[in-house]
Amino acid sequence: MVHVLFGIDRRAFAVLLLLSAIVAAARVYTALEPLERDLTTYALVAHEVLDGKPFYTGIWDNKPPGIHSVYALAELAFGYGPKAIAWLNTLTSLAVLWALFFVAGGRGNWETGCWASAFWTLLSGSLAFEANQPNTELFINLLLILGFGVVAQLRPGRRSLGLCLTAGLLVGIASLFKQVVVAWFLAVGVAYLIHHRKSPMFWRQTGTQALVVSGTVGTIWLLLYGYFAATGRGEDFIDTLFRYGLYYSGNPFQSALMGFSSGRLIPDPLGFTIPLFLIVVPTAIWSSLENSPTFRRPWFLLLGYIVACPVMIALPQRFFPHYYQLWLPVLALGLAWSIERFGPSKRRLVLGISLLAFLGFFTWRDYRLSPDAISLRKYGWQFFEIRELSKKIPLYVGEEEPLYHWGFETGYYFYSQRSPASRHLWCHYLLRGPGSEKRMRETLADLQAAKPPLVIVDIRYCVRSPVSEPFFSWLETHYENRSELPRSENARFWIRRSGPSEENPGSPAD
Repeated sequence: MVHVLFGIDRRAFAVLLLLSAIVAAARVYTALEPLERDLTTYALVAHEVLDGKPFYTGIWDNKPPGIHSVYALAELAFGYGPKAIAWLNTLTSLAVLWALFFVAGGRGNWETGCWASAFWTLLSGSLAFEANQPNTELFINLLLILGFGVVAQLRPGRRSLGLCLTAGLLVGIASLFKQVVVAWFLAVGVAYLIHHRKSPMFWRQTGTQALVVSGTVGTIWLLLYGYFAATGRGEDFIDTLFRYGLYYSGNPFQSALMGFSSGRLIPDPLGFTIPLFLIVVPTAIWSSLENSPTFRRPWFLLLGYIVACPVMIALPQRFFPHYYQLWLPVLALGLAWSIERFGPSKRRLVLGISLLAFLGFFTWRDYRLSPDAISLRKYGWQFFEIRELSKKIPLYVGEEEPLYHWGFETGYYFYSQRSPASRHLWCHYLLRGPGSEKRMRETLADLQAAKPPLVIVDIRYCVRSPVSEPFFSWLETHYENRSELPRSENARFWIRRSGPSEENPGSPAD
């Protein structure tokens, strides 16, 4: 399964270099398209943390710190801005490509490894999955496919402490991006028990392995909580990731079942993947039941991975297209192993080329568009408007002055290189859910203290209501929306009113 890099067949190495060049070219091609709000949020939070604001108290997001940490590393390496995100996207996509090669076949069967990497090359930038930008799922995919490769090497009854610790470390780090990874841990764990059910001293040996893996995951979270508790943020950590997280996701059992409903399992935009699933899933079931000594792939583990994906997608009770990226390494690996089972080499070659041609058609359909047209197809005009309107912000906000946006669009901060005036970035966190009243009070206190010269109000979200009234009362008391100020279809500029005892902070900055 997973092997060291040295000793790869030279033909495989040449193929991997070619595939890497294709992935890199595709990421470079779309690097200049406007970034969607999740990515600018991660980059902004990472930037503010690097600038000294403590996470969860000085700057707040509802996710664990894994995604913000990798964005912080990208900023340290490449600076703050779109360039860092482009590099992060390219390097991580390439890391998954190489990981799939080793997990699918590696040195022992380089052809199968190359098939898996080739399928990833064509799937990993699919616009239907919004997969050409580095959301959390990209990093989860890297960690879980590596974890799958490690678990595939585990055997009851042999010395496996190092493998168990490595598997626990990979799953634990993946859970720091999204806690939904627990579904993968449980599903693949059950599949492992089924796969090795006939081993001698089965329960004793697998029980020890399960304790080591789960103990490693638990230790990661205990250490993380200990760090936040030691820095006075333990309660904020618990409130954010557990109390608010449970509210956000709802009943986990109901959520998990939703993932297998007909409209959610494979939504219409992903309909082109149905033929791929019709190859992978039946082959995995058949191969698991056949137990042929000729094909010793851990098919039961792949079945566990397949079952885990709809659950991970559904647990947040939202079904955004990028959530479905969790299927991509499963499809790439499953297709490669299915080809391996397809008889003589010529038949395997015909099937593989046919599948690549099928996926290549959809890839060509996506990438024959310009980068702007690609963004327009995925999200419409909204992120273009944010990027363009952000160019006006320096006219009203100096380099050292803060900005505040009422809405979801952290791109205003990101593109204008201005810091947020409040620790809370998304308005809907102030209006509902556990702690919302506290977050609203903190936001108003932050704004009173920071006195941002400019407030941008998104007229689509968090509209005036009894719950949002405190903000709009504060806004109308201290700010004015002049007709000559810049605006877009969805946003309005409000500048600070002049007062008798203060300079006019709403005048254009030098």
